Amino acid sequence: ACKEVTIDLVGIQEVNASKIQVYPNPSNGKVTVELEMVNGPVNIEVFDLLGAVLYTASYKDNTGVYDIDLSDVANGIYVIQVINGNENSIQRVTISH
Repeated sequence: ACKEVTIDLVGIQEVNASKIQVYPNPSNGKVTVELEMVNGPVNIEVFDLLGAVLYTASYKDNTGVYDIDLSDVANGIYVIQVINGNENSIQRVTISH
């Protein structure tokens, strides 16, 4: 038997989504975060839907392209938060191995 389940991500919105790109999405675990413009130190955090931090990294370079390895997390939807100088962006990514 199959049952369709809908999950509403209340409170999680894509903020400033046009300033960052996360690809591929869905991903097998290897994710690239690309920033339109780097405004200072870049901090990237990945959360599960319960808010637990699964990944964190800080970058001082201004390349604007950052690779993240999430291949050890379970299939599901995750939230990527990018703090770029004084700007904060959030995007969702689906991991499917």
